Amino acid sequence: MKSIICVIIIAVCLVHKSSGQRIISTAQVSAFATYVKGNNFEGSIFSSSYTSDLTGPENIPNNFGSKSVRKFTPTIEQVVLAERILQKKLRSYNHKKVWQGGSSGPVIHRRLHKYQRQYFGYTTTNIEDIIYVNANWDSYTLIDRLQDLYPRDETWKSDYSIILDGGSYHWHIEVNLNTGQLSGLGINGTATHFPLDIASHPLVTGLRQMRPPLKAVMPREAVDVAWQVSYYKAIENTTQHYSEQLKLAVA
Repeated sequence: MKSIICVIIIAVCLVHKSSGQRIISTAQVSAFATYVKGNNFEGSIFSSSYTSDLTGPENIPNNFGSKSVRKFTPTIEQVVLAERILQKKLRSYNHKKVWQGGSSGPVIHRRLHKYQRQYFGYTTTNIEDIIYVNANWDSYTLIDRLQDLYPRDETWKSDYSIILDGGSYHWHIEVNLNTGQLSGLGINGTATHFPLDIASHPLVTGLRQMRPPLKAVMPREAVDVAWQVSYYKAIENTTQHYSEQLKLAVA
């Protein structure tokens, strides 16, 4: 009987050990990005020298705001630690499930393995190392792979993804490597949650029609006009004139 119990305990320990976060493979995809494949996650690590061609407050790689004193390139070990913290604590941190489920998209901690990550590092003014995780749903299904109807989009591995709208298929969070805590969870909204006066405006309708190449739709958390207008500045320079017209339209 004791021997059976010992075997069960060893088996449980082995399963627990095998389910931990670890890197299976890595690949340099650009001068500024390294793709990493884990046993239950995949992502791309961006170097501190990476800059995006996009402009605006949502261009995280170019500016982490006043809380940052410097950017750094996350190491493999730091990414594994960030994933360990994320996968251990996201469920409790996300207990309210805001803007998730039903028409808003999946509950993120239940389908965490389905999201492709982008990792950026910065050090706060309190000298704490933060991994900023930008997560987007992997829409390339097993059926797509089998049928090979179209190539898998690989641009996310080397370029920062700004996607406005799309619900909980797109979100971001910050992982504090020093404290082991999560913060700053931001989940995209959907066009159905726009304030009516903005959602019905022809300029917004026109921007919706320009998707998918620009993906320029307001997020759900845009609750006041001033914030909404500033959010448009995150769109590529080719739509800058729409921002100016929208400011006038809602003034």
